[in-house]
Amino acid sequence: MPLGFVAGRLWRVMEEFDTSGDGVHANWPDRFFAKIVDSLLTKTRNNGARVGKAMTYILSARELLDSLCH
Repeated sequence: MPLGFVAGRLWRVMEEFDTSGDGVHANWPDRFFAKIVDSLLTKTRNNGARVGKAMTYILSARELLDSLCH
């Protein structure tokens, strides 16, 4: 995945996981990751906004992690 920096573009290896109904883990409930994110969006009153024609929800990865650890 290319990441943009002031000095130019830097490529980093990223890994994706299928978090859909089939999930990455057999014991995860349906929409497991969506439920975690939805909970944070509700807690922070993040109603999202449109970017072009798409509804978009911007959140902090740190805030998401902290919400799981507390």
